Amino acid sequence: MKKVLLLLLQTLLTASMFAQNYTETESYAVDEYIEKCTDIPVVRQINGGTVFNVTYEPEELWDNSMKGAFEYACKIWEEQLPNSLPINIHVKLANIRGSNNSQNLLSKVSSTTYDYSYNESVLSSRIKYVLLAEYNSGHNVTYVDSINNEDFFSKPDITITYNKNKLNDFSFSLDNTPVAKYDFVTVALRDIARGLGFSFNLTANSNTQTFDNTNRSLTYYENIVRQAIGGNNSSEAYTNATQGTLNLSVNYYNSNSQLKKLPIVNPSQLLV
Repeated sequence: MKKVLLLLLQTLLTASMFAQNYTETESYAVDEYIEKCTDIPVVRQINGGTVFNVTYEPEELWDNSMKGAFEYACKIWEEQLPNSLPINIHVKLANIRGSNNSQNLLSKVSSTTYDYSYNESVLSSRIKYVLLAEYNSGHNVTYVDSINNEDFFSKPDITITYNKNKLNDFSFSLDNTPVAKYDFVTVALRDIARGLGFSFNLTANSNTQTFDNTNRSLTYYENIVRQAIGGNNSSEAYTNATQGTLNLSVNYYNSNSQLKKLPIVNPSQLLV
């Protein structure tokens, strides 16, 4: 996508709210950019038919160019995801501050999760995929029995809040982006990815050369990364994560799954 400034992302701890939880991610920018423009091919493979239901807050601040840029990013993701029940995304503009008081905070992403076991926290967007797959399989529908909230299907699965103070720093164009602007489509693509669960955070302690323990349940993707870097062996995880590359299993539940090479973004804090 266009000329974009690289983003630094930091995943915060999961905050509990009864049986329903949420994970929050912050997106920051640094003064480096990739000079590249990539258009969607006219002829391309469509992997699924997932629909994003997008609502905006406050409605009057989102003009057509802003909505068009965000929904363009949604379209790219919709075509790549497998079939799922509609995923609700609530997009906001507000004055927000980062956890480290940085002036380069672009957005915050919150994902709704449910703790179904001590070891894993399940995103509501993933639950919707499982529900549809179970229904289409023709077998007895059982997973839906675990949904005890009447508003599960109507509440946001993903909430993205963009920094109102940085609004003039974004380019909402679907063409080339000026060097001095952040490409909003690229930022939105990254934020949606985080909202769908493609985020992970382990805080490295350089003094002890270990990763700090977390007291929260991890998501499916986080468990994949954790197993890939050494599981519960914090010292081994630190060594593997800071060596520059990571052998990441696509599906660690399947012993026959292929391994992918994934570069480490920051040796002191694993951001995937």
